[in-house]
Amino acid sequence: MCLLFMHISYSLVSQKVSEQAEEAFSKRDFVKAEQLWKEVAKTNASEKNVKGEIDALLNIVRCGMHISKYDTSVYYAKLAVKKAKTNNLKLQYASSMNTLITLFQFLDQKDSIIRAANEVLQISDLKHSYYSDSYSALSLVYKDKGDIENEELYLNKAIEIDRMNSDSSSLPFNLTNLGMFKSKINLHNEALQLYFEALSFLRPEKDKFKFPTIYSNIASLFRTLQNLEKSEEYGLKALDECNKLNLVTTKIRAYNELGATAQKSRNYSKALNYYLKSDSIFSKKGGRKSYQLDVKIAIAECYLSLGNLKKVKEITSEIRPSVDSIAYNNEQLSFAIVDAEYVLNTNPENALLKIKRAENLSIKLKNQNSSNKVYGLYSKYYNLKKDYKNSLIYSEKADKVKDSIYRSEQSFVVHNLEALYQKKEQDVQIELLATQNELQTTQLKQQKIIIFSSVLGLIIFGTLLSFIASLFGKVKSQKAVVEKSLEEKDVLLKEIHHRVKNNLQVISSLLALQSKYIEDDNALNALKQGQDRVHSMALIHQDLYQGENLIGISTKSYFEQLVDNLIYSYNIEEEEVSLVLDVENITLDVDTMIPLGLVVNELVSNAFKHAFNNNQKNAEIKISLKEKNNHLELEVRDNGESIKSTDEINGKSFGFELIKSFSLKLKAKLEMNIDQGLSIKLLIENYNKAA
Repeated sequence: MCLLFMHISYSLVSQKVSEQAEEAFSKRDFVKAEQLWKEVAKTNASEKNVKGEIDALLNIVRCGMHISKYDTSVYYAKLAVKKAKTNNLKLQYASSMNTLITLFQFLDQKDSIIRAANEVLQISDLKHSYYSDSYSALSLVYKDKGDIENEELYLNKAIEIDRMNSDSSSLPFNLTNLGMFKSKINLHNEALQLYFEALSFLRPEKDKFKFPTIYSNIASLFRTLQNLEKSEEYGLKALDECNKLNLVTTKIRAYNELGATAQKSRNYSKALNYYLKSDSIFSKKGGRKSYQLDVKIAIAECYLSLGNLKKVKEITSEIRPSVDSIAYNNEQLSFAIVDAEYVLNTNPENALLKIKRAENLSIKLKNQNSSNKVYGLYSKYYNLKKDYKNSLIYSEKADKVKDSIYRSEQSFVVHNLEALYQKKEQDVQIELLATQNELQTTQLKQQKIIIFSSVLGLIIFGTLLSFIASLFGKVKSQKAVVEKSLEEKDVLLKEIHHRVKNNLQVISSLLALQSKYIEDDNALNALKQGQDRVHSMALIHQDLYQGENLIGISTKSYFEQLVDNLIYSYNIEEEEVSLVLDVENITLDVDTMIPLGLVVNELVSNAFKHAFNNNQKNAEIKISLKEKNNHLELEVRDNGESIKSTDEINGKSFGFELIKSFSLKLKAKLEMNIDQGLSIKLLIENYNKAA
């Protein structure tokens, strides 16, 4: 009797502490919840209540994962597995193994995941979700290994089980992963359908934590389709959901998507800011090592684009051991490209082997986007070696791959818009029919004494409604034709800009090739200057076909690219000359931007060639563009000492004559000043902003 009383007392205490632990967990006080669950586990162990003890151990693991105590969590999960196996508790054994699989995923222990998942799959007569989760875990492992066949195989097995059992808890997750897989193999239409299907299965309250992940995937897909505005929209949606739900580690993915979108928009400072926030969360909270590796590589890419080679060296040195320890996958490929470009910028003689390694990985992983980057690196390498023939060959290869990617993306956009239009049209028809049915039902319920007038009114109303629907249909059809026509014109206009840019690039390459056979220094300089002028125009058309605005160019982005190209062209080291850009972000039309770009090209080129002597320290070129009082004010200033008087260049330099000619076109007032260097300022009156 006494023993029974003690057992009941222990059970009541255990139940009360369990309730306290759940309350602490719900308030996100995970440390307190962990301690309380340890008390529950100890109490159940003393009562020899193995099931209760295992349940408490798994709750300790749950708390530990929230406070990033992964090693401790693995210990308690393995203890739960051992107790379940020893006591032949099949269900508890499967639950403990599933928990252990989740931990192995966070620790990126792929072989351990495979062993644990296969063990679960060998257990008979379990609830279907155990098998689905194991197949899903295997799919993720093979995804990281770059084995796309097994990735798809196991993912489809998981989805088949979920569909058979109408499991809305894991189906959205697996549909999302299948969407990511379809996007990876360029089946973007199927991917988008899978993402929205996954959203449709989510239950607003129960599954609210899953919305950020799917929003992030949709952001990724829109970025692939060059719709950067939509990509940023869904990235911000994901971040907003994370903030509402206080999901700190889930923010990593949202920050990464926003960073990648900014990076593709060539806003590298903004991208770097997002990536550094993501990396900061990794540093504090931990997480999957492969994901953190992706972020580190992206940060290195941004620093490369911003010209901070010192930071690139720090990061590549830090992550190289981790990269070398993994099998062939996309992280290794991305690192190889960054590594090759860094060496190309710092030690070109050793760059070829690095580029070849990146090319081999790109071929093995069938990564078309990376092939484009690799060909670009080859082209730069051979250009530095003055092998202009091979430089031109690889430049054309890069353009060919880019054309292929661009055409596939654009054809999908047009197709998708048509599909969305047809869906909307069907929705309108369904809604109209529903309205008609409702009106007819209302009329039939009227009093018998007015039934004839009601029928007559219904006929009149139906006739009018039919007439209105007919007019609506015609307007809708005409609107669709106009919208489709505009969309096709946009695509064609982008293609025209793309072709113009390619043709200008070919001209630039031909000039480079021709210079190989010219020995006269003056002629060589003239060809080089011609190359730079052609490239400055090519950049404008490149911005137009890559951006959302088909008639306008961002001055800030354009000048950054133009200056980067001139630094590369004149082989200027970062420590030799400091370049300061103080450029307002104004969107100008092509007719304004071409002469403006050529003027800046001439002024900066002239400064690189003539402004500084070999011994000058703290050499600086400053480019400023401001809009003041309905004028554009452009100033290029250097602190060199080579020019003592404006008479030295006035009427004696072809480049300066070009500048004066373009000034007339822009109706600009030209001012020259020599005061601690040369300053040339244009007050531009004739300029047009793009709509």
